[in-house]
Formats: sequence, structure tokens, C-alpha cells
Amino acid sequence: IVGGNLHNNVVVALAERLNSLGFACLRFNFRGIGRSTGWPTFRGTGETQDMLSVCRYLLWGTSSPPVSEDEPGPANPPPIELGPSRDPVPRPDRLIIVGYSYGSLQTFSAVSISPSIRARTRGIVAVAYPYGVLWALTLFDGSSYSSACAEGCADVPKLFVMGDADNFTSADALREFVEDEVDGRKMCVILAGKDHFFGGEEDDVCDIVEEWVTGLEQSG
Repeated sequence: IVGGNLHNNVVVALAERLNSLGFACLRFNFRGIGRSTGWPTFRGTGETQDMLSVCRYLLWGTSSPPVSEDEPGPANPPPIELGPSRDPVPRPDRLIIVGYSYGSLQTFSAVSISPSIRARTRGIVAVAYPYGVLWALTLFDGSSYSSACAEGCADVPKLFVMGDADNFTSADALREFVEDEVDGRKMCVILAGKDHFFGGEEDDVCDIVEEWVTGLEQSG
């Protein structure tokens, strides 16, 4: 609905970098984008469910919602099948969820409402979090999404990365939001001279994310 998809330059660059570090990565399109079926939802509630479904599939092999989000998923789920010519891989015990732009606000929304997924989330990376235009992206329901980010994921480490020339959010506004309102362990990195799209400058974002994720894994 806002032009992004799984082939976005930032999304692809981050997936390739993390994969080179040994992380198994999954990219996906929200409903109504590319080959994903369905229709976008104006307030993003459907896209939050998409994010939850992807997390459930990775962790437990099912995209169906549980009776309660407090319940853990199925025990001993089968490995992930990658196709007839590739060996299946075991499911992850934990997730590091990386969201770019609109995807970052949906990441916080999904993790905040599912205790079972939140317990398995090692960290969240938000690149170009669209704080300045939450109202427009969610049909004036921005406060719900900012609360999910500020309070709903307090027990999950968070990294925010944006450029100081971002087209939709000022660096000062994001920095103030993160420092004053976001609970828990967090870091905010502002890259000089970078806009919202990071065209040709994806490596600068990847370097920051690599350093943070590596430190996160080393800390246990």
C-alpha cells in the first residue's frame, strides 16, 4: 500500500548481510503485495496478523492463531522444508526481527500483542521507523503503534537506525521518542547524510546492524 515489498534495496541488503553471518533469513510481502493474496488494511491490523503468522510459522510450523497469544506453540514442530532439491532445516529457537519503514512498525505491533512470540524474540531492529507519519500509515491510529513500540516490547532489546535526512521523520523527533518514551534496552543510531531510502548506501545500515546483532548474540 505504500510501495514497499520484499525486493526493496534495504530489505535485500540486510537479509544478505545477516545470511552471510550465519543467520537464516526470511523475507515476505504483506497481504495484497506482490504474490501475497488479500487486501491491505487501512489501519494495519491485517498486516500485524501477517507478521504474527510469519513468526508462528518460523517457530512452530503453523500460521494459525492460537486460542490465546499467551500459549506457546506446538512442541517439537517439524523442520522447515525448503523444496525438493534442498535439505530441510531445523526451526529457530529465537528470532531477531528486522523491519524497514512500515515493516518496522508492524514488527513492534506483532511482538507486543503476543507474549509467546515476544518470549522467543531476541531483538528487534527498526530501520527508518516512520515515527513522523504513523498517523498517515495507520488512519490516525498512530498512538496504538507508538505505544506498542514504547511499552509493549520493553523486555526485548531494540535498535533504531535512521538517516538525519529522512524524508518523513526528523532525527530529533525519533531520538527524543526513543530516549524519553521507549522502555527497556535500546539504541538509536542516526546516520549523517542519509535519507529514508538509503539508495546506494545500504552497507552503512548493514554495518550498524551487523555490529549490534553480533553483540547481542555474544551477550547470550
